[in-house]
Amino acid sequence: RERMQREREEAKELEMRRREAEQFDNWEEKEEEFHRKQMKLRSKIRIKSGRGEPIDFLAKNILILDDSDDELENETPETREPREILQYLSQSELLQVTQDANVYKELEKECGGEWLDYWREVGRLCSSLAEKKKDKEIHPAVAKDVEKFLHDKSLQELDGILRQVKRKRRREPDAEDITYWTAVENQALAARANARLYEIHRKILTRQSKLFSSQSQKNNLPNHKQLNVLDSGASQEFTTQVQRTQRKLAHFDQSQAAIDMEARERSKGLNEGEEFFHVEVSPCTPPWLASQRHITLIKPRYLNKIKTGFEWNKYNQTHYTAEEPPPKMVQGYIFNIFYPQLLDPSIPPTFVLEQAPPDDAPSQNSAANEFLIIRFRAGPPY
Repeated sequence: RERMQREREEAKELEMRRREAEQFDNWEEKEEEFHRKQMKLRSKIRIKSGRGEPIDFLAKNILILDDSDDELENETPETREPREILQYLSQSELLQVTQDANVYKELEKECGGEWLDYWREVGRLCSSLAEKKKDKEIHPAVAKDVEKFLHDKSLQELDGILRQVKRKRRREPDAEDITYWTAVENQALAARANARLYEIHRKILTRQSKLFSSQSQKNNLPNHKQLNVLDSGASQEFTTQVQRTQRKLAHFDQSQAAIDMEARERSKGLNEGEEFFHVEVSPCTPPWLASQRHITLIKPRYLNKIKTGFEWNKYNQTHYTAEEPPPKMVQGYIFNIFYPQLLDPSIPPTFVLEQAPPDDAPSQNSAANEFLIIRFRAGPPY
């Protein structure tokens, strides 16, 4: 009888443990789901406040398309290709983007998976770029030969090259040229991911141009966001409008000098209290364009930073401590803008301060006259 009692108590205890384990699993699953959904919210907040991180710029266009609550209705699309956003990141930054992209990938699975391929390829491109930065054994001449070999290869050709490399590595694992073929494989994976991302990126921009075109026609108002992309499927009127303003909304400077200048500045990293600062306003037509219409406009590259810190005034000293500090305050900005192709370098770039219109104030509750726009100007071709 005592034995039966013990067995009943043991069975009851096991059942309680099983239920507790199920509740814990459900709680853990709900917590993970909550954190995944918070990822989108954090990205939106950082984009709106001008503190965007690489993952936010990669997600920005998709967030705009899926912006059911119109939180990003005044944001311009991200026209940079994913590779442009990723190529100068450090190995640790690429690892962080990979982890964040996996979170977005899980969110896509829950929401129907329309952009699942996009986040898969972002992860693959990050992994390939990180592997390339990690591999120090490849001689620069070999790396150059690999780039030349893979240049302008189609997706089908890249898939064929990858199959060929896998067969070779499987048959001849100790071959003398295995370092070369390993480099070919890594760069081919990156090139394939980049090519697929380019196609998806264009698809997203096409969707946006149609969306903004229909909204503009519906409201009978011009929309500055639609001018950032050119969609062959949009209306003829919209396409003509984009073509007229294409010179005004120039592409980023693609010269090697500008790319190197940005890379050198980025390699310096961030000091304590610094964050990258990416807020833009719509560009104005430069005054020199009227007399030099034959020159193609170029948008300068930049790498701006915002400096924040604690202000220990009397109020904060009374109400906060070093362990529980007050909110950080903006203490200054650092603007790094690169103009390597100035036709007349003797004339330096300048800047002016303008009053921000009400629509550009960070919050509807903020008075517009508290905010200023700093506008940088330079000579042709910028």
